[in-house]
Amino acid sequence: MRSQKWFSRTLVVLLVFSMVISFGAIQPKLASAATLFSDDFEDGDAAGWSIVNGGATNFSVVSDDTMVYKIQYASGGITEKIAVAGNAGWTNYAVEAKVKLLSGSNAAVIARYVNKDNFYVLRIDSSNDKLELSKRVNGTFSLLSETAMTLNSNTAYTLKLSVNGTNLIGFVDGVQKISASDTAFSAGKIGTRGTSSTYTLDNVTVSDPTPNYIAKKTLSPLSINGILDESVWSMGQSASKVVQGVTDNTVTYGALWDDKYLYVGVKVLDGNLYNDSLTDSFDDDSVELFIDADHSRGITYDLKDWQLRKRYNDTGLFEKLNETVGVKHAWSAIAGGYAIEMAIPWINLGITPAAQLSIGFDIAVNDDDNGGVREGQLVWSGTADNWQNTSALGDLTLSSTTVGTTPTPPTLPQPVNRYVTPQGAGSKDGSSWANAFKGDQVGGLQAAWDATGITNTLYVGSGTYIVPQTLSLTRGGTDVLHMKKLIGVDTGGGLPEFKGDFTLPSQGSRKFIDVPLGVSYWWIQDIVIGNYFYGIYVNGQSEGIRIYNVSVHDMSDGVYFWGKATRSNLDAGTHDIVVKGGNYTNYTKRAIRFRNGNYMASVIGVNADAGGQANWYTGNFPFGFSIGNSPAESPYIFDHDILFQDVTARNSWHQDGTSYWNGDGFTAERSAYNLTYVRSKAFDSTDGGYDDKSKNPVFIDTVSFGNKRNYRLWSADKATLIRAIGGYSFKRGGSGDALNLHVTGDGNVDAYYSTFWNSQNSEIGLENANTVNINNSIIGKNNGTSLYNLSGGQLNVVNSDAYILGVQGTDPQFVNGGNSAWEGGSSDFNSQAYGNTKGYTYPGPNNTPYTVQINSGNLALGLYGSSTISAQVLDSNNNPVADPENIIWYSKDGFISRILQSRGPSAIVQGLNAGTTEVIAVYKGDEAKISVTVN
Repeated sequence: MRSQKWFSRTLVVLLVFSMVISFGAIQPKLASAATLFSDDFEDGDAAGWSIVNGGATNFSVVSDDTMVYKIQYASGGITEKIAVAGNAGWTNYAVEAKVKLLSGSNAAVIARYVNKDNFYVLRIDSSNDKLELSKRVNGTFSLLSETAMTLNSNTAYTLKLSVNGTNLIGFVDGVQKISASDTAFSAGKIGTRGTSSTYTLDNVTVSDPTPNYIAKKTLSPLSINGILDESVWSMGQSASKVVQGVTDNTVTYGALWDDKYLYVGVKVLDGNLYNDSLTDSFDDDSVELFIDADHSRGITYDLKDWQLRKRYNDTGLFEKLNETVGVKHAWSAIAGGYAIEMAIPWINLGITPAAQLSIGFDIAVNDDDNGGVREGQLVWSGTADNWQNTSALGDLTLSSTTVGTTPTPPTLPQPVNRYVTPQGAGSKDGSSWANAFKGDQVGGLQAAWDATGITNTLYVGSGTYIVPQTLSLTRGGTDVLHMKKLIGVDTGGGLPEFKGDFTLPSQGSRKFIDVPLGVSYWWIQDIVIGNYFYGIYVNGQSEGIRIYNVSVHDMSDGVYFWGKATRSNLDAGTHDIVVKGGNYTNYTKRAIRFRNGNYMASVIGVNADAGGQANWYTGNFPFGFSIGNSPAESPYIFDHDILFQDVTARNSWHQDGTSYWNGDGFTAERSAYNLTYVRSKAFDSTDGGYDDKSKNPVFIDTVSFGNKRNYRLWSADKATLIRAIGGYSFKRGGSGDALNLHVTGDGNVDAYYSTFWNSQNSEIGLENANTVNINNSIIGKNNGTSLYNLSGGQLNVVNSDAYILGVQGTDPQFVNGGNSAWEGGSSDFNSQAYGNTKGYTYPGPNNTPYTVQINSGNLALGLYGSSTISAQVLDSNNNPVADPENIIWYSKDGFISRILQSRGPSAIVQGLNAGTTEVIAVYKGDEAKISVTVN
């Protein structure tokens, strides 16, 4: 039925209740903006509507599932139909209605109707698939803005036209589509209009308009110190809508933008300021920002919605999912209260800023006048539900109007190479080896780097640089073909080595190379780093990284990659990474770590040795290569598409009495996916050779010997092993048995043509696993009596040899199966009994019932050029297999070409470095390959 036709705003009362219980405040739901008018026509009439043009017989209330207002056009009749309602004195409001075209091409809602010749109109036009925002002045239409939109007849669309001052905004189905600024009309009724069309109108509402803050563009970046003293700030917008409790605060704010940040400044006048609620900062004096980055106005938060909170007298920052990377924030005391200043990176929001862009936006101020819980909260636009519902947020629109002055660009270094040696030489201006910078001093390497051209190379000469220092890569190159480089040169004394002050008893936290957030296109090569807590530390959101033949010893972490992607922008994470060569030894944590959103990374030919028991020190927790977030980090950010090729990890030692001993060669968390291990090896660690929880990891031609659990796999999405071998698993201490394959944590595993041999205890153990399928493999031992230790899960052994010397099965007759010190690269564990029909075979391939065919000839690619190729698989009856999604792709030499899409029937191959290699498609042990040449 129809509710009241219209209401005076003065009659709208919001009742707010605040309830506090022992463990915190309950957030109440409040009424939304004031409703001035509504009509759903359920009472069967159109009382309150006036027909201006088109004839009364052409307007009627009819049934269409519900009652609707039908506007009828008959051929030869009056073409224009207009009906209006409401109050001629209405100024700022939003009119919303559901319209459905039945015939013809257009239907519209009207705002600020003065008379039939003067009004604003938001119209759908199905004949041109457009949404149009226009004005009619003295009978003449002028188009203010339009946008393409696919429209269908007999489909209901909810049109909304917001008029607020000179700002006009059009929405369709709750999403902003169009906007304009105009001064023609300041007040008027609402209405509907169509020409030569039959359509229905329903659920008409008029409400207070969504407030819209117009943010000007600042030409110079702001200094975020909380003082708000830059002349570009305008703090004239008040926020005074009390949505919870009571508050005596006076709040004003302003917002600005540039190409990198959204800036927000807030001033709060409050005579009683408290910061005493520990982690519950909403119960103290604080300012909150709410951002709906995709302007979806959802009633629940999605991955584009953000809540940030800055508390009075607090150096920290709260964000709903702890994603504060790159956000600048500060507070300051001001006369009568405090001020807050923030700069939110657009990259975090997944937004490329441009004039006229609009996002959902609001601020809230929490008021605590006497300690304990807050007394109240006020906002600019929304409700007390802003923290979980963005539907009532206001709008923030980026203006093309600029403020401030364009700063003088920083002076770039001359586009030249530079040279550095430990003691320097000649004039020490770095212009040549004869005039090399002095590098063995605090700031020595920094001065040399800063003087090197942005696409040039800093050459570092032989010697030991013994003064501890940190090089900040203040900037990189311009793109992947023009990187800034640091390259060591053997000038007579071997590769240069940089020595810090790290020791096991006194580790400190010093970094040798520190890469600031967002610095991209840099290259480090041919140096040795020793005794630094971190060898190379990447703070995140970098692109284009090359680390070649860098060795690191005696450290916590050799290379630490933060991705720092965000839930709104997964592409923001660090990517396009190649680490090739180098030895990483005596680390207490990791040789290389990927964390929090890295992707498109290749680690090739790297050797990692944690040092075993000899390098053990209380607190050590060594893993050779670590991928994935820590448990407290965002569940929406993933490290993915990372290749480990010809990589070795060994001697990760951890001890903890009779408890479980950790220490893995490779470890991956559940948040990671698409990890590919090719010809990689793991030896002699106190826990897993490969301890992998990631989604759909693949192991091809991998070796794992002498670890307690050579393969410890947890993937609920399925791990795949192809020509993998695990042998001589060995327990050095702590709880738990030695196993060659351990599947746990609801894990699924498919193994093909693999070998599990001579574990100290059982060969395969299932512990709360799901399904493990062992196909065409060898499971055996020549000592003991147990092949399996099953404690939850389904093990299916198909067409495989399950062998125990003198008990069961067929002796596989390995070429040299007693070689427990074997490290791959030879035929020692090739079966002479089965050839290539069962078990691991070096160098492969296997004799399988499948045929893989790549539907492409050999490829020729330029540097960073790419090509999509596909493959099909035929079974023994020459029929296509039903699961081509299980095809796996890799490059024989991932340094020359890499696979950007490595799973499924199609792959994307990219040229990386000049040379020729092969791209290989693998399916359950069978494979096909084509040649790839990169020029």
